[in-house]
Amino acid sequence: MTSNAISRYVRISPRKVEQCLKVVRRKSVKAALDILSMTVKAAARPVSKTIKSALSNMGKNVDPARVIIDEAVVGKGVYLKRFRAGPQGRGMPYTRKTCHIKITLKSLG
Repeated sequence: MTSNAISRYVRISPRKVEQCLKVVRRKSVKAALDILSMTVKAAARPVSKTIKSALSNMGKNVDPARVIIDEAVVGKGVYLKRFRAGPQGRGMPYTRKTCHIKITLKSLG
């Protein structure tokens, strides 16, 4: 049995999220949540929220130790265009990156 969850438009860059996803791929959900709770990265919170959401999508009475993270993918979201003060009253553009996190879980039995 599989289930998935997608978090869209998360206000953190995809590169930072990918660093957290590398740590938890192909691990059990219980082990992944333990690792993420001790991780100091800012991306650990949205990743753990998405894993918990996918686990709850699986249904009630599911043992997190018997479920593994089958697929963990991050994709680029839209760029939020912003302006910062520049010299001589000009506006200097910069972008805020967003991402989409997709987690797929698979039950072992």
